[in-house]
Formats: sequence, C-alpha cells, structure tokens
Amino acid sequence: MNFIYPINNTNNSKTKNQFMFYRLFTATIFTFVTFLFYSNNLVFACQEQLSNIFSADSVSHYVNVDDLDYTYKCTSNNNCINPFSDRLFAMNAIKKLMTTKNCSKIEIDNIVFKHTECHRFSKKDLKHLVCYIKTSFGFFYFTRDFVDGAQIIYNRWD
Repeated sequence: MNFIYPINNTNNSKTKNQFMFYRLFTATIFTFVTFLFYSNNLVFACQEQLSNIFSADSVSHYVNVDDLDYTYKCTSNNNCINPFSDRLFAMNAIKKLMTTKNCSKIEIDNIVFKHTECHRFSKKDLKHLVCYIKTSFGFFYFTRDFVDGAQIIYNRWD
C-alpha cells in the first residue's frame, strides 16, 4: 500500500483517515505483541527463580512468616479456625517467597490464585496449618511450623 498523501484528490480526508487508522492499528498490534512477549518472559523468570533455575520440578523453600499479618477470631469454645484468613495467610506467604526470590513486582501483583484449600489438624493450635494452592505459576504446598516459619514446596506446571 502507498501511504503517501495524494496532492490533487477529492477524497483527501478519507485517505488521511485511512492512513491514520493503519498507523494506529499497526501501533496497537506492535504494543500487544510486545506485551505478550514481555509478560511470558516475566512468568518464566519467576518460575526460573522458584525452581532453582529449572533444576527440579519441585523445590522446597523456607519463609519466615512471623511478620505477616494474620487476623483471626476465636469463638467462646476456643475454636480459632477462620478459613478465609488461613487461605489469605498462605497466599501472602507465597507472595513473600516470590519477593525473596527476586520475582518482579508485576509478577507478584499479577499472580492468579485459582484454588486454595487449607486444613488444620487441631482447632486450638493456631500455628499448625497445611494448604494446597493452585496458581498461574504452578502449585504450592504450604506447611506452617510451630515457631515462626513455613515450608513452601513449589511445583511447576508441565
């Protein structure tokens, strides 16, 4: 196509509008393709960090979770289970792990938690928590210890 403006044409404004449309369309497609390439590289960069440079499909990590916000309410019979805050706590621990592994802020902010399920083995013990978390990066097993840490096992998708 010839994008040079014709000098003596009665449809000059129509041609200019077509030219502007093609420029805008081309710029939009270029931006979209660049974004897709960049976002895919971000996901692989974080997966590379979480899997120790793709050395294994499953990698165990330790995270200090003592400083994470954990709100819960106990009932009168000393039942302190709050499934929402259990899931939220585990998700925040995963985000903290991603931060310690130098994943970018874009990756951390855009992680999609698809499914989270947590269980406690004792209704009175607030620290013993086990969760399965399915995300857009892979899936995680979260186990909180009895002190101030958590074991997080990262499994990347095949």
